[in-house]
Amino acid sequence: MRAGNGWAETVEVLALPMLALVAGFVSFSSPCCLPLVPGYLSYVSALPVSELGERDARRVTVRAAILFVAGFTSVFTVLGIGATLVGSLFLRNQDTLVRVFGVVIVAMGLVTMGAVRVPVLMR
Repeated sequence: MRAGNGWAETVEVLALPMLALVAGFVSFSSPCCLPLVPGYLSYVSALPVSELGERDARRVTVRAAILFVAGFTSVFTVLGIGATLVGSLFLRNQDTLVRVFGVVIVAMGLVTMGAVRVPVLMR
């Protein structure tokens, strides 16, 4: 950490998650999403909560919603980690990839012009 920037970095580390939380709340509470919440909670609980008592219905719904959110969180976290790993692999081999795909683009241009005939591409 550089000298003199500790306060600014601390504010940034705290402000960005809060900003993301506020943005999520704003998008969730939009007029097109908010009316869907009761149906969503009923669907997630997978039980007709009208047959349960209020306390049991709330417990089942909260448990199902937490599991639903945890599932999405884990899936998107794994996808994010995978995308980061693939991106870093591409970045490490950027010079080689630029050359290889440059040759591919030139070859496709020659095929498009008709200078080279590739039967598989002519179908």
